[in-house]
Amino acid sequence: MNPLRYTFLCLLLMSFATVQAQKQQRAYLITAASDTLRGELLKEKPSDMLKKVMFGKEGVFKTYTTTEAKGYGIEDGLRFEAKEVLVDERKQTVFLQVLVDGPVKLYYAKDLHPAIKYFVQKQQEPVMPLHQSYYTGTLSTLLTDCEGIKRQKYKYASFSLSNLVNSYNNCHYAGQKSEVLIKPAKVMTSWGVRAAVHTSRLRYVDEAEAPENHTFDAEPGATAGIFVNIGVAGKRLSLQPELLYTTRTAESTYRYTSKVALDYESHIQLQARYLQVPVLLKYKLSTRKLQPYVNAGLNYGLALSKDFKKTVTYETGHTSTTEMTLDNYTLGYVAGAGLQHQLSKRNAVSLELRFTRDLANSNHVFKKIHFDTWQIAGGFTF
Repeated sequence: MNPLRYTFLCLLLMSFATVQAQKQQRAYLITAASDTLRGELLKEKPSDMLKKVMFGKEGVFKTYTTTEAKGYGIEDGLRFEAKEVLVDERKQTVFLQVLVDGPVKLYYAKDLHPAIKYFVQKQQEPVMPLHQSYYTGTLSTLLTDCEGIKRQKYKYASFSLSNLVNSYNNCHYAGQKSEVLIKPAKVMTSWGVRAAVHTSRLRYVDEAEAPENHTFDAEPGATAGIFVNIGVAGKRLSLQPELLYTTRTAESTYRYTSKVALDYESHIQLQARYLQVPVLLKYKLSTRKLQPYVNAGLNYGLALSKDFKKTVTYETGHTSTTEMTLDNYTLGYVAGAGLQHQLSKRNAVSLELRFTRDLANSNHVFKKIHFDTWQIAGGFTF
């Protein structure tokens, strides 16, 4: 197997092997005896974590139910408390996410009931469900003792209800702490530089169109440029446009011998420089310091210079050179996998293996060629 392809396969296997590991999040858990344990939480579907969670450390996990734990918290700031709720005339104790922590608390549960996602609790009172069809009446009854709240407009949504409950706390319980624990999505933008070495091979899409039986070996080259990464804080998926300068070479020699015709040697050579603009979707498989990732997208290339010619030398010594045309642009696709090490909140270094296939036309539209490129790149994010 080609060493670059072997490395690419290893990176992919290593990336997907971390899927299970990245489900483990640093967390703390408060037991029924009010002891605080620190370790890791095994992240599962929200519906599977309503009544029990898997918590432990060093890969050893134990199941904690709502009778064995008062609550837990995750490193990204999420907090959950075990609360008894009445849903469809049935009492049950579940882990609810805390949206507002204060004299009056607001809770959230994603998959407990199709029409009940939010719950509110006043001090020393039971947890009240907020049904999507008549939550305004429930809130009006609970929050009647603050004039400013009556005029406040709100919707059945996390931020809207959180602001309402927090405003009520600040109005009715002035001086007591009230905190909204969810934050609006924040767009994060970072930029960086990357440099790569690559091998690129020219191929004719239809081998029958290749001039005389010419075949091309992989040739080395270099790539360097800048990138911008645009994503939402705390999310693994991001958009990454790049602007890259790359060199590309191709060379092939074919020798023809005959007893009845002149022998000759045909030599094809390409020297080109391109400005490439890949636009990638990047997905991190982990949010820890060491972050395996995969990416894929489209690539546009603009030829800055190109020298594509065929030289034929006959046994008589006569030489003829033909300039071969090549489109000024290429279109293609990109796929890669890599490892990123987070040095600080913004700075990171990365190592990536990437495959690119770019298509172009040579001489006429019926002679399509493509470049298959494997590259190893290093990057630094500022």
